[in-house]
Amino acid sequence: MLQTKGRHPKPAKGVTQEEFVNFMRRAMTRVYELMRDPTVRLHWETALGPCPSDDRTRARYEMSGKPAGGWMGWEPIWSFDHPTIHGGRDGKPVLTALGLSSSEHFQLTANSCDLHRVIEHTHARLVGRFQSWLYEDCQAYDMQVYKDKLKSIFYHDNPVANPQVIASDVEKLPELCEAILEVEGGWPRKAFR
Repeated sequence: MLQTKGRHPKPAKGVTQEEFVNFMRRAMTRVYELMRDPTVRLHWETALGPCPSDDRTRARYEMSGKPAGGWMGWEPIWSFDHPTIHGGRDGKPVLTALGLSSSEHFQLTANSCDLHRVIEHTHARLVGRFQSWLYEDCQAYDMQVYKDKLKSIFYHDNPVANPQVIASDVEKLPELCEAILEVEGGWPRKAFR
């Protein structure tokens, strides 16, 4: 429970599917805005190689045209774990609500959410640091203080999400994929979790 000044402590409630969809709408809008920036597109092309230029090859990658004004090149493929708020096993309710086609969604195998290890590890580091601060400083604050501290930990506490930490998780993804394929989409060996 998080205590804030002037409020009674109350248990945290989970995120609803509606809240998740609303969050994703905001996130997707921001991502597509960023993708209009030539510098951002250049980063994508540096990582993925040049976008196909001929119409036939390009059509294989073209999505349902989220950004107004047509196709801009490489577009993100979205991926969610399997909780109910993410639309369950196949994600259809959330994909429909977000206007995404199945080609814009990477479906994880049932037991292999480890493919989200970059996010999961970053989240675990962030939560750990935030909880440590909460236990060390047991005062009740205004909600803004908690928000500011969380942002400070994420953006200014280097090991939480700096490029080197993220890159170490990304570099292990191909090996993780092989381990998941070995067990036909089941849980990979402990070393990969």
